[in-house]
Amino acid sequence: MNAATAAEMRQLDERTIAERGISSRELMESAGQAVAKVILSRFAPARVAIFCGKGNNAGDGFVAARALYQQGIAVRVLCMEPESALKGDAAHAFAALAGTGIDIMPWPDWLVDVGNPPDIIVDALLGTGLRGTPADNYALAVKIINGAKKPVVAVDVPSGVGDDMGAEPAAVQATVTVTIGLPKVCLLTWPGAKFAGEVVVEPIQFPRDLLGSSKIRQNVATKEELLHWLPSRPGNANKGTFGKVGILAGSASYAGAAILCARGALRTGCGLAYMFSTPRLNAIYKAALPEAITVLSGTETDDHLGLPAAKLADEMQSRLDVLAVGPGLDFGDDQGQMLAQVLETWRKPLVLDASALTMLAEHKTIPKFSGRAVLTPHPGEMARMLGVKVSDVLLDRFESVRKMADMYEAVVVSKGASPLVCEPGGQVWIAPGAVPALAKGGTGDVLTGVIASFIAQGAKPLPATVLAVWAHLEAGKKAAISKGTRGVLASDVADAVPLVLDELEFSGEH
Repeated sequence: MNAATAAEMRQLDERTIAERGISSRELMESAGQAVAKVILSRFAPARVAIFCGKGNNAGDGFVAARALYQQGIAVRVLCMEPESALKGDAAHAFAALAGTGIDIMPWPDWLVDVGNPPDIIVDALLGTGLRGTPADNYALAVKIINGAKKPVVAVDVPSGVGDDMGAEPAAVQATVTVTIGLPKVCLLTWPGAKFAGEVVVEPIQFPRDLLGSSKIRQNVATKEELLHWLPSRPGNANKGTFGKVGILAGSASYAGAAILCARGALRTGCGLAYMFSTPRLNAIYKAALPEAITVLSGTETDDHLGLPAAKLADEMQSRLDVLAVGPGLDFGDDQGQMLAQVLETWRKPLVLDASALTMLAEHKTIPKFSGRAVLTPHPGEMARMLGVKVSDVLLDRFESVRKMADMYEAVVVSKGASPLVCEPGGQVWIAPGAVPALAKGGTGDVLTGVIASFIAQGAKPLPATVLAVWAHLEAGKKAAISKGTRGVLASDVADAVPLVLDELEFSGEH
């Protein structure tokens, strides 16, 4: 499913009106009716208060007021602006309230009203056109709505949430956001997602082909898409059916990173995981994860992998389906030589994380992966690879991940709250969600293994990565339920992945 910026949604409005003969007034009527429908389906209110500004968002609120009143609900419309400030469709929607019996109160009269409190508040103050933060009276209205401690239904976006947010906004905290046409990017990414509550998408009368236009460059995976990408598990399968993951990771100080990567891969369903190891690390790996196969290189005294491991991986290339490189590696010259050898000789899919990304940033040339590699940087690693400050990456995560995907011709994951996955060419997939349980060392190593596992099972790098990032988020949530948010370990996340995938598969079959 596409996800739109404010500018893309305006263009969609314009094209629908100009090319398809659906008037802006019809769209407003449909939007307001959709908001009322969602309220009636989720709540049983006797009294509803609707806060309205002066733009199209307010017009949607006026239509919703009329629709709710027609269902026998006591509706009070709290107007921030005089009627003379209303223009176009919003003015027409307000005029339709005349003679209905709906209680209309102008600013600031309703500030001192002590009548019956509403059961539900509808936020129709400010829409996607907001720039900056709500000012003056609107800021006060936001505080009043949040202070009422009642369920809040936001129209399109919570007031105060917009595309240009840097720091956390002063915004309405919605219980439900009824977003019109397409989900808005600001509802799916941090910090806007914090204020959105449950996001309900109402496509109303927008043509399906316009909603699915490739000109819109953001996406969010639906359950149907995730199911379509999930590799199948035939009943007559054997361990070779589900692929083989090679893992160049770990060192004496960070042996756990390699173990967690392999654990994530095996828990996700690959048939075999091969951990490249020195003799010194072999006993650690065998004790921690006996299900993995260890491939020995180097000498008895080596405490990290080097060039011999890369050469051995190349010799095994015909037996492996994907190579995961980076978690827990050191930064010595021999590690750099190992990565250089991999970049020169490995021709199958690659997943590069952690130390491999730091070494890649220092590589003498920028390799072009032609779409076969997945890079998984956190903001600091992305900043090093782009040659910018971390603050620059965070200022526009979409632009940063697009630039990096094009620079390396690779699928790139921008880690953090609401992770982004970008393919070369600029299409970005948003994985909505901020999971504090994942803010723990080792969870990124698990994600590397999950991505590699899906690729080994036959998924292409982009869908494998989108599916993996989604499963990783959901596994973090599930682990937090059983362990508590503070107590989740990376191994708990790996162990929750198959449960999440089973639930997804079960939902598709039933």
